[in-house]
Amino acid sequence: MDEYTPRRATVFLVSLVIMNIGVVLSAKAGLGTTPISSIPLVVSLGCDIFTIGTATMVMNVAFILLGILIMRRDYKAKYVLEFFLIAVSAILCDLMMIWFDFVSADEYWLQWVLTIISMVVMAFGIALEVAANFSMLPGDHLVEFISVKTGMVFGNVKVLFDISMIVTSVILSFLFFGVGEFNGVREGTLFIALTVGFFVKLFTRLLNKRFYDWVGHRDTEITKD
Repeated sequence: MDEYTPRRATVFLVSLVIMNIGVVLSAKAGLGTTPISSIPLVVSLGCDIFTIGTATMVMNVAFILLGILIMRRDYKAKYVLEFFLIAVSAILCDLMMIWFDFVSADEYWLQWVLTIISMVVMAFGIALEVAANFSMLPGDHLVEFISVKTGMVFGNVKVLFDISMIVTSVILSFLFFGVGEFNGVREGTLFIALTVGFFVKLFTRLLNKRFYDWVGHRDTEITKD
């Protein structure tokens, strides 16, 4: 462990908190959330035994198991850290849902305002995650594993992965609520998917060199969307 590890871990945990705040705000807005969070949101709305946090945990465990199947002997022991991270993230998400219970948006324009705020918050959290260079969440690791095994560019795999998340969310919404019912995955999902990358890059540039030097990550280029 070098001197930067505690700093990177701290910044990474802060990024988890901020990203979960963004997810919760988008859920409160009612116009959909990020592609990868849309599945837990739909499941939590359609099945009372799941909260958005527990549904996220189950989904991420599935991602980890898929990663193990894909990488097999190349799966590294350090990735076991992901089980701890998803548990922390799930607890944070459910706590945020409680803490932000007072937030609501009944009018359509207010829903859009809250969706935009949530997207900006999530983008800042992702920028901190990139700056921390500490670990990746299971969904990002799964994309990385698929990229390594197939030889496809990471960004292209990420786009296909996000599309699969949206399609799965739509199917689940139809199963839970009926064909034509888009609960948990709506126009806000597409908006966030299309705009969050731009704001991640913006925040990454705004985080100055002194911060990157302090956290021990001098490469400020974003390698993933």
